[in-house]
Amino acid sequence: MKSNLLLVLAIAFVAGATAFFAAYYNAPSQSPSIDFNALAITEDGRGVVVPFRLYLLQGSGRILVNVAGTSFTDDVENSLRKARLNAERVVGRSLSSVDLVLETTGGHEAVSGESAGTAFTMAIASLASGRTLREGTAVSAAIDENGTLLEVDGIEEKILASVGAGKNVVVVAENQSIKDEAALASLGVTVVRAQDVSQAAKTLLS
Repeated sequence: MKSNLLLVLAIAFVAGATAFFAAYYNAPSQSPSIDFNALAITEDGRGVVVPFRLYLLQGSGRILVNVAGTSFTDDVENSLRKARLNAERVVGRSLSSVDLVLETTGGHEAVSGESAGTAFTMAIASLASGRTLREGTAVSAAIDENGTLLEVDGIEEKILASVGAGKNVVVVAENQSIKDEAALASLGVTVVRAQDVSQAAKTLLS
């Protein structure tokens, strides 16, 4: 009688352990995400570094923006659409089977997107390829559907903000106008001009 009871308890234990480990190993893995920064200008003309978090989820190619704690202008979605297209050029494959989810982690009241186009591109490419964003680098450039980097406003203030955040290598569009590049160099800033996303990736991705 005692041996039968022990046998029943042993079977129950094995069954419970099997169910536990099956649930553990079959649980959905955490969605890959990346924390990155984009350079921006405040309404009063100051350069700031805006922290973002980006997720890639298995899906159908949707672009999703988490508006909790902040607001995004209409150009953010368009900028992300172009960023995904150009990230595909960097990684060499389609990303149509994944959804993008973007949120800001800094509690900013309003975030716009065009000048962050290249930063978005590199974050998506980093997640999709496993290549890391290089420490000490930043980028401020809009981007078009063909992967060409475009000029942005307030570049001097943005570069100064990047220096304050410990990022001394800043990628800009090839034709970006900078008022006093020599003065920035005296602060230890290295400005890298890039024509397209492929050139920018050489500096920004490992």
